[in-house]
Amino acid sequence: YLPADPETRDSLRRFYDVLDVLNAEDRTLFVLRFVEQLTVDEIAAAAEVSRSTVKRRLARVANRVDKLLASDPVFSLRKFGEGRVGHD
Repeated sequence: YLPADPETRDSLRRFYDVLDVLNAEDRTLFVLRFVEQLTVDEIAAAAEVSRSTVKRRLARVANRVDKLLASDPVFSLRKFGEGRVGHD
């Protein structure tokens, strides 16, 4: 799917650029939680790690993504780490 709107395409490209900075594990966790909207329990089962490990890693990667996006005016208002990691 490629959005027709040039502004949306540009935003999506910039977001993918941020995801490309992450290592594979962090990118996978971020996408599973915030894009695919899997629960922490579902991610823990898929990754074969504890729920607390997933929550800790998600908090770290969400914070990193927030920092990477903070300077971008399109994304500066969105905070992935605020109140979302532990909610299923």
